[in-house]
Formats: sequence, structure tokens, C-alpha cells
Amino acid sequence: GSSGPTPALDLLAAAGVGSADARVELASLCGLLLSLLLAFGGPRFALWAPLPASLWLLHLSLVNNASRLLPAHSWEWAALLELGFLAIFLAPEWPPSTLYPRLLPPPSAVLLLFRWHLFRLLLGAGFSRLADH
Repeated sequence: GSSGPTPALDLLAAAGVGSADARVELASLCGLLLSLLLAFGGPRFALWAPLPASLWLLHLSLVNNASRLLPAHSWEWAALLELGFLAIFLAPEWPPSTLYPRLLPPPSAVLLLFRWHLFRLLLGAGFSRLADH
């Protein structure tokens, strides 16, 4: 079984998608389509907070489902989940309070947390490199 919550896969199971393989493939396809919508759908979709939240839930489900196949020390997956969770808070409220959503600056606390995560990532990479020698 899985070692954590898999909300997207549980939702697909409740919807009647039969096999576990079909649920994983459907969740992956949904993630691909939502990512394309976020990347190329224009500013209205890029500013819609439920879109990155949905992508994060899909990613969480797939990572926790595959955790039995991943090495125990794969901190990269946790780092990507943290960054995806932070990305949810880059999107302002919906609908935007201005007609010019590009003028809305990202929250400074979220930017600070991104910088902190980058520092931790670089520090961890440096320590792992030192441990290899």
C-alpha cells in the first residue's frame, strides 16, 4: 500500500475508476493537462489558486503512491512537494481585484519562503557532495 495520503487516487477510486493502474494513469494525464493549462492558459488561469492546489494534490497522491518504489533517502520528492505547496500562495485571490493582474506583486512572505527553500536546497546539495568524498 501507500505510505501517505493519496486524495486524487482515492477520489478516482470513489468515482469508480477500476484498476489502480488506470487511476495512476488518469491522475498523471490530469496533471499534464492542468500543467499545460497553467503554463499556456493565459493570465486568468495562472492567477486561479485552485489550479496549483489541484496540481499539488495530484503530485502528493502520485508521490505517496509510488513511495514504496522510491529510495528511502529521496529528499528531492519532498522538496518538490514543498515548492509546489508554496506555489499555491503565489496566486492572488480569484477573481483578481484589478483588471491588470500583472500589477499584483507576489506576497513577500511567499518569496521569502522560496528563498529559504533555495538556501536549504543548496546547503543540502553541498552536504551530500561532501558526504560522497
